[in-house]
Amino acid sequence: MTKWEIVQRQIQDAVDNQVIAGAAIHIVKDGETVLNAGFGQDKRDSIYRIYSMTKVVTAVAIYKLIEEGRLQITDCLADYLPAFENHVFYNKNGKLALGRKITIKDLLNMTSGMPYPGEDSQSAIRMKEFEQEIVLKMRNGTRYSTKELMNLVAAVPGEFEAGTEWSYGISADILGGVIEVVTDQTLSQFFEEHIFQPLGMSDTGFFVPEKKLDRISAITRRHPEFQYVDTFDRKALETDVTDYLTLPFVYDVNTVEPQFLSGGGGLYSTAQDFNQLAQCLLNGGKYAEGQLLQESTVKEMTQFPSEDRNYSKVHAKAVGNGIPGYSYHNLLRILTHPDEAKVLGVGGNVGEFGWDGAGGNFVVIDPIDNISVVFMMQDLHAAEPILRRNMYRTIFQ
Repeated sequence: MTKWEIVQRQIQDAVDNQVIAGAAIHIVKDGETVLNAGFGQDKRDSIYRIYSMTKVVTAVAIYKLIEEGRLQITDCLADYLPAFENHVFYNKNGKLALGRKITIKDLLNMTSGMPYPGEDSQSAIRMKEFEQEIVLKMRNGTRYSTKELMNLVAAVPGEFEAGTEWSYGISADILGGVIEVVTDQTLSQFFEEHIFQPLGMSDTGFFVPEKKLDRISAITRRHPEFQYVDTFDRKALETDVTDYLTLPFVYDVNTVEPQFLSGGGGLYSTAQDFNQLAQCLLNGGKYAEGQLLQESTVKEMTQFPSEDRNYSKVHAKAVGNGIPGYSYHNLLRILTHPDEAKVLGVGGNVGEFGWDGAGGNFVVIDPIDNISVVFMMQDLHAAEPILRRNMYRTIFQ
């Protein structure tokens, strides 16, 4: 039995044991597709909301603009979204203070201080209130473009002074606003024209056309002991207003383009579609018809700096604790300490990179082993850790 057959059996066993309801996987090794399959309720061409795997696309878009000289990584955010000019943050005493300006680099590395909505800091609470206020206005007929909304979010003070700490949050969404300002296109237009069309990613976008709704993966929720118990109906949204802006756990399926295009979590895709992008990055920006990014740009985007100041900051937070052995740069996890990653079952090489989504989906790209893996599932409790660990061990042993 080949390792690819073993991976297939591992996923099928998880379905048979009701650990997950369905999944799809697409693996390319040395330029050849070695596994392309669907399991359980899903088929190989099932469409998934990819949640935070959207950030990989946003990183590619930002680096494309950097490569073209339209943006610099050291640029201040306020140069593009003026409302951030005098942005404040909560200091250690819980008081508002004026700090250094947020840069594009801060946003790429999640050191901007702009959190997701939540309850674990003054800033996260304020972000939650902001989201609720905006959603209410949108329901009452107010319309916001992505860049307009990302200017408004400057009213939320930062969790810390930019560059001093790390916190997983809405930085990629803010970068979406920057992209719209720089290009004078909507985020969806730029993604489609400069990434999806060149790579042939015809099933990837911010909404799912009605004719493709029968391919949408149902969303599930596992029992705490990882037993699958519920499948939720995913209502087809025929409006551009949703209940959430930045929160990832969205039940409904957009059938029209939403007002707010989330660069941090708004895309839908398939395993095979997303691996077109993964393969492009693995091949130094090359694809069948040309060059999406220069090889030097891909290296800059995917290689961690020789002096990695982010590692300890990343692992001081809950999200970072979930990826031992990895640092975080340019909206990607990058393997820097392989020995520490073994607890995850990771046997990859230094420089392996990728990211995950809240539904349990993930992408792994290992330049040394010349392999890219895209795994898709759709569960409100995110990744199934035992299955993922077993797959990692098999693929990279």
